[in-house]
Amino acid sequence: MDARIIPFPGARRPVVAGRAVAASGIVPLPADAPAPEPVTEVSLELRRLVHAGSRLRGAAERATRDRCARAAMGSLDAAGGRLRLAGTREHPVIEATFGGENGALRAAQGTLEAGEAVRRAGANEFVVSAAVASGSAVVHDGLRVELGAPGSVADLLRENAAPGQVLLGGPSWGESDRVEVLEARSLEHGERSVPVFVLRDLR
Repeated sequence: MDARIIPFPGARRPVVAGRAVAASGIVPLPADAPAPEPVTEVSLELRRLVHAGSRLRGAAERATRDRCARAAMGSLDAAGGRLRLAGTREHPVIEATFGGENGALRAAQGTLEAGEAVRRAGANEFVVSAAVASGSAVVHDGLRVELGAPGSVADLLRENAAPGQVLLGGPSWGESDRVEVLEARSLEHGERSVPVFVLRDLR
């Protein structure tokens, strides 16, 4: 295998051991469990835009896709995200977790910067389709419990994002004065409805 190519997993939706997801905001946690901490999940997919006359094929296409993936990971890492690889080599998906009170804004900023980095690295032949979703999480007895299911919400939104689009899941995005958004629609997730916004810019 070419050492320059990132070894993405073979499955688009790897099973994460030791994680329990709560679709609602209420889960039965033991009394001695620590207080949940804010957590924001990013799910970003690289997509190819084939232009008329494009000569990007074969090894050159694979190398350019790899360069774009590295550029996106660099942006999310610089923003403070904990990175994971999903998807496949042909359809790379990069996931990142951001913690802390300002994790949501760092996640949004890192995702915007990742999109710009990919456009530069891919000569406008690759773009990102991404989603950012916020919730909270707690680790108790070795089990990670997510409240609000930010990981699965981010996955679902990413699959519905248009090329180059960043979708935001959760009501707080419409209330923040730091983000410029367009309200898109609501996502039905389990027994609840999640407001969805299109990220325009950060102030």
